[in-house]
Amino acid sequence: MQVVSAGAGGRELVRNFQFDLCASEDMSQDDFFNLSGITTLLDSALEGYLATVFAYGQTGSGKTYSMSGLEEKLGLSKERTTSQDFDDPSDGLIPRSIRYLFQSVANKSPDTTFSMKASYCEIYNEQAYDLLNAASGALNVRWNDRNGFYVQNLLVVQCDSMDDVMAVVDEGHRNRRVGSHEMNKDSSRSHSILTISLDQEVLDPNDGHSVVKYGKMSFVDLAGSERLRDTKSANADETSSINKSLLTLGKVIAALGTKSNTQVFVPYRDSKLTKLLMDSLGGNSLTLMIACVSPSPVVIEDTLSTLNYATRAKNIQNKPTVQMDPKESLILGLRKENQVLRTENAFLKQQLRSAGKPTDMLRSPSLTSDGMKPPMRIAPLSGRVPNMPEHEAPPSAADFDSLNGVMSAYQSQLIFLQQENAQLHANQGYSEHRLKSLMCELQENELLQNAVDRRAQPPAVDVRRTNDAMDKLKAENDRLKEQVQHHRDKSPTDFDILDQVRQMNVRVEQLQKREQELMMAL
Repeated sequence: MQVVSAGAGGRELVRNFQFDLCASEDMSQDDFFNLSGITTLLDSALEGYLATVFAYGQTGSGKTYSMSGLEEKLGLSKERTTSQDFDDPSDGLIPRSIRYLFQSVANKSPDTTFSMKASYCEIYNEQAYDLLNAASGALNVRWNDRNGFYVQNLLVVQCDSMDDVMAVVDEGHRNRRVGSHEMNKDSSRSHSILTISLDQEVLDPNDGHSVVKYGKMSFVDLAGSERLRDTKSANADETSSINKSLLTLGKVIAALGTKSNTQVFVPYRDSKLTKLLMDSLGGNSLTLMIACVSPSPVVIEDTLSTLNYATRAKNIQNKPTVQMDPKESLILGLRKENQVLRTENAFLKQQLRSAGKPTDMLRSPSLTSDGMKPPMRIAPLSGRVPNMPEHEAPPSAADFDSLNGVMSAYQSQLIFLQQENAQLHANQGYSEHRLKSLMCELQENELLQNAVDRRAQPPAVDVRRTNDAMDKLKAENDRLKEQVQHHRDKSPTDFDILDQVRQMNVRVEQLQKREQELMMAL
């Protein structure tokens, strides 16, 4: 997305933003539902995850239209008589998501049982209210270990059909607070949160046990993010409270979107809105943010602010987890571990049979859970062993002793294999640890060798330089001697050249001593 605005001196200022989807005003509601990625969140909620979608932007930018549909059609469930009447081209994400959920539940396996519940609340002037029970007044926001932050005494409605859920949605729309100001005569003056709980019980056909998962899908429609001076609303306190919630939300997004190795304080507790969105922002939920902006140049500052918030939100990393009861999660883990042990036990038995051990002589009973063989049932000597042909004699006491010996051998071999398996795992761990230690020692030795080479290199260079200098000095000395001899023949009193020769001889001796010292250093 590219935003062009007027900069200093009348020059155009171009800003580029990149998002997963940029939907124009010409895109249909159906295409937006299919392309926005919300179906991934709905599928995850059906599998026991937490999922949240929230719309952020200034008043009039299309938040409520994107989430719910046309405002003049909201809250009209009494005029709809069948489920087909809810299928309107202007429907937003909420009604389309409800249809998608019920269609997905209908296609689930018969071994899965779903229970769907819905609640609807709003945050107005930093107070939580129940949109399904207007007489309840302001409600408290509490916290516990299992649910995190939640609205206390919020009405939760059991929904057995799509009509039930849509009735909850329309009732909430009718009770939601709206207000008139310069930017929108029917502006939403509160933050609304629709929550659909999806409890499912999955029966395992193999062992007959069931697992319960607690999925949840939340739809958040935020109030307008415009500045107070732009609204010119009669209720300045109302706009101030809205801005406080959104300002705290912006701080939370900025803190979570900061790429830093140090731990950053996240001010979740500074507002009720961010408390209830704690799981959705940096928690264990899958979250989709819809940033709504207007193409009007009059609100360019609000548009840039919204896009900057959305850019920071892209950097937030959540850790989605399946919501299960801790006890059931522990039981499920123990069942899986038990199945692994059974598989390993069967594998060891097969290995014994393949090795041709004495166990081929009989069909041994299965081991008990504690690894010991069950007590052997020995028929009385006077009776007939079941399934034994009439012409064969019953086994004697010696035969039973022999069989017991074979069983003991089998038991000993099984224990030996288990111990050997454990020892192999231990040896493998020790070998990996030893290999890492040797690699570290090798790296240290290489570093030491490189250091020694670097230390040894300068003296070698000095020696070469010394040899070159000595060769030059010797050549110069020979040349000077020739000049001395030449001048001696012509002018024996020329002592200047003789002095130069003496100085050069002294320097040659000094260089020779230096060469010996360097050779000793090597």
